[in-house]
Amino acid sequence: MKRKLILVIALLAIVGIAASFAQKSPLTGDKKETYYMITFLSGAEYWQGCFLGFQEAADQLGVTVKYTGTPEYDITKAVTVFDQVVAMKPAGIALACMNPEPFIEPINKAIKAGIKVVTFDTDSPNSNRGTYVSTDNYSAGVSAGKWAAQKIGGKGAVIYTLRPGQLNLEQRLAGFKAALEKYPDIKIVANGNGEGDTAKAATVVGQMLQAHPETNFVFCANGIEMIGAANAVKEANKKIPVLGFDMDNAILDQIKADVAWATIAQDTWSMGFWSLMSMYTWKHSLLSPMTAWKSGGFAPLPQYIQTGVALITKENTQEFLMRPKKAADSWGK
Repeated sequence: MKRKLILVIALLAIVGIAASFAQKSPLTGDKKETYYMITFLSGAEYWQGCFLGFQEAADQLGVTVKYTGTPEYDITKAVTVFDQVVAMKPAGIALACMNPEPFIEPINKAIKAGIKVVTFDTDSPNSNRGTYVSTDNYSAGVSAGKWAAQKIGGKGAVIYTLRPGQLNLEQRLAGFKAALEKYPDIKIVANGNGEGDTAKAATVVGQMLQAHPETNFVFCANGIEMIGAANAVKEANKKIPVLGFDMDNAILDQIKADVAWATIAQDTWSMGFWSLMSMYTWKHSLLSPMTAWKSGGFAPLPQYIQTGVALITKENTQEFLMRPKKAADSWGK
């Protein structure tokens, strides 16, 4: 009887352990649960790094992710794409806002409908989005200004390109200008709008170089216009350092070929990864930092997740080569 009792107790213990393992982890999702990533200029290689992190988070959670957006730099079309995805009632949307204000109402409507929305790369801060996952763009701009000043020895004439209205770019420029204020022998002599287009940026920079032959530094607040700016400098047969943002193969090739001097790489993988992790956490109520967050309509997420930057020059390009394109399986689908 004693042996039988021990056997029964052992069997019950085994059943209990098995039952505990059989319980579904809160971090085990469902393939029917779908999250979208939406961007502007959707064909740009830059977004592949973001979606790679997004997809790797989905693999860990067991949910489905999809990528979409508008290939044009057009705010009306960007909002339309967002509204179309909202109509499909996904679990959540990670959105790169090309312009903050037009997205306030669409984001708020989506959240009211139960769709979790976070922003990444560029924000809509006055909306009810859950969190913003991105570079600290102002601080990155300050770093850009310091690196620029060091490169030209604290004196010279600077030109830059910018797409007005895009919040993250304006923040970078503000930081860049603030850093240069400490160098009285550096003057910003001209600026132009490359309109998010490589060819237009090349034309604008070419015109500024003609008007200001004393230019000895070119700054671009984004990668697409940096490529055009570097091509314009090369076409003008000048040896002027070009500094921009972002990292893709075309930019790395320019740096390796001494067409451009350097770029400020953002951690795009982390933007995608933490965007999905944040939405999943929010949807499944895995955080409860305040007792009334549900009744008060608050997201239980940090308002901002900083992902960091690094300066890429010819000396360290090999360290920043893109990961294998695992994201290609779902890219653009």
